[in-house]
Amino acid sequence: MVASLVGGAILLFSCKAQPKSSGVNLETMITQQSDTLTMIYTKNGQKDYRFTTPLMERYEFARDPYMEFRYGIEIITFDSLGNEASQLLADYAIYYEKRELWEARGNVRGRGEDGRRLYTQQIFWDEKTDKVYSNVDTKVVDGDDVFVGEGFESDSEFKDWVFRESEGRMWVDASQGEGDQTAEESDKAAEKDKKEGEDKKRDGEDDKNSKPAVKEREGKVVKPIAPPSNIKPINANDQDQKGRLTRGKKPGFGNHSDKGGGELPKADRPASGSVAKK
Repeated sequence: MVASLVGGAILLFSCKAQPKSSGVNLETMITQQSDTLTMIYTKNGQKDYRFTTPLMERYEFARDPYMEFRYGIEIITFDSLGNEASQLLADYAIYYEKRELWEARGNVRGRGEDGRRLYTQQIFWDEKTDKVYSNVDTKVVDGDDVFVGEGFESDSEFKDWVFRESEGRMWVDASQGEGDQTAEESDKAAEKDKKEGEDKKRDGEDDKNSKPAVKEREGKVVKPIAPPSNIKPINANDQDQKGRLTRGKKPGFGNHSDKGGGELPKADRPASGSVAKK
């Protein structure tokens, strides 16, 4: 990795080992400071990325040497053809030189070549693996889709990305903000739909209460069957104590009397073992 400087003022500080009695801590001492700095990093002769910052402070003698960007930073990566592939903006950043690891914090915004956007409060970029990841809540806007989750992982160009724990997905109405419908109009429309739904429910209950009581299983309405006009009701005077008919004709048994259990008269009954003569 090779870095080239484009503009900016740099202050270099040199120091020698100080005796312990002086109380100077080399790990916390700034060894390089630059205002309005732009640096381009190349890899294998091609531009890899570029960063721009209002202030860069380097701690070269720290146990884990790093550069700090207290006033924010902008990082732009390039593809193999030298075109801009992605952009990252943050209010604060730090770069660990030995580990080749970037950390951006505060109002982090990212943008890919295809227009995909990212929003979070902390994100890391590992140059060695070309992986971008975050362990806090992150929002990704991809066209009309909005994804929210925790554990975001992607490449530096924001092309192949995934959430380890996704919390939800939302759809954005593209017409919002164009004056098609205001928030007040949306509330009125929702209230109208709710009222219409209640009216339909009420009408359904009224129809249910007004339905005939007599129905077949198939749901067809049938009329009650009236008794035949030639059948007369039996009075109590025409019955004995056991409920048998005492007078009148017994339906289906001719004109014989009910006495004797409905047997034939003796004149019509043949004698035992003989044939009746006519």
